[in-house]
Amino acid sequence: MDPAEQAFLTAEFEALRRSIDREIQQLGDFLRYALLVSGGMWAWIVSQRHEPPAAIVSYLPCLICLFLFVETLLIRRYIRKIGSYLQLLEIHFGLPGHLGWERYRFNYRKKDLLGGWEICVWLSLCACNLGGAIWMQFSK
Repeated sequence: MDPAEQAFLTAEFEALRRSIDREIQQLGDFLRYALLVSGGMWAWIVSQRHEPPAAIVSYLPCLICLFLFVETLLIRRYIRKIGSYLQLLEIHFGLPGHLGWERYRFNYRKKDLLGGWEICVWLSLCACNLGGAIWMQFSK
């Protein structure tokens, strides 16, 4: 491989790692937005007890959380695709089998509880919002 190709692959590797970092930041932002929107909307909905808002309004926090959850799943899939490609680059650069973050992460991915925990948090948030909306319908 000539030096220009080597430089291109190195720059590509670095750009993709930066892209993964940005996407990971977005995952945290989405959860934060979902929590803030849910809390803010429920604070407003509950404060309107003397004149309850339309039924659809109580479902909005759940809907917004579902959209952000789906976007989170899509970003996680995108990150995995980039990771798979970076794993190929690590192999191409001839790193020993025990070196290279993406290969390491791939080998221990099944032991990673963080991804499962994140999904549980999202599902719980969506379920609580849905439960709140249903409760609002029956408490009138």
